[in-house]
Amino acid sequence: MCPEPPRPLAASASLSSALDVLWTDRRWRLLHAPLGEVTNLARAVFLHPDASWFFLDHQQVQLAVVAQLRGAAPGSAPGNAPGPGVGAGDAVACAGRACPEAEPAGGAAAGPRGVPTATRPTDRDRSGGAPGGGGERGRLVVEELRALSPPFRRLWSGLRTRYRPRTSYAVHHPDLGPVALERFVSWTAGTHWHERVQPAGGDRAAEVLSLLDLL
Repeated sequence: MCPEPPRPLAASASLSSALDVLWTDRRWRLLHAPLGEVTNLARAVFLHPDASWFFLDHQQVQLAVVAQLRGAAPGSAPGNAPGPGVGAGDAVACAGRACPEAEPAGGAAAGPRGVPTATRPTDRDRSGGAPGGGGERGRLVVEELRALSPPFRRLWSGLRTRYRPRTSYAVHHPDLGPVALERFVSWTAGTHWHERVQPAGGDRAAEVLSLLDLL
């Protein structure tokens, strides 16, 4: 019997259709520690005062988050959008701006080694309902971000987006410095997102993720 190939060094999380954080492994929590306890990724990306410092490519992460919220909305669930989309990192013109497109979602990504944390009841309770903007929780998240974040308001109103299953995710960690990562997301069972963050290449990013295990 052939041995199972090693899984890539990664950090992993599950998110609701409204991007509430349902579950994380220990590496994901430690990687995002500069943002405090992240209970909703969209709120952290658009509203946390240190988000523009933490995310070295903040605008691309903002685009990806808006695309996920739109992609999980009724009638436009990931994998059901027409057309093949374009490769990761590409974009098309949309309402006079750059608009990220996506290839159809693949299967659920394999989770990394890590120490899981149980789903918090508060997260589970508030994340129910129909996907994305159609669910009550998703509607509240979108309304809050439109009211409090001008960048979110511009992106939500001015772009037609489909999520990209793979995006750059360069971050700055206060203890470990800058690190180039890639973020892979997949839509699981029509109800939630699986997120995997792993090194984008080279030894530096892999070393940083390994060092998270020592913190």
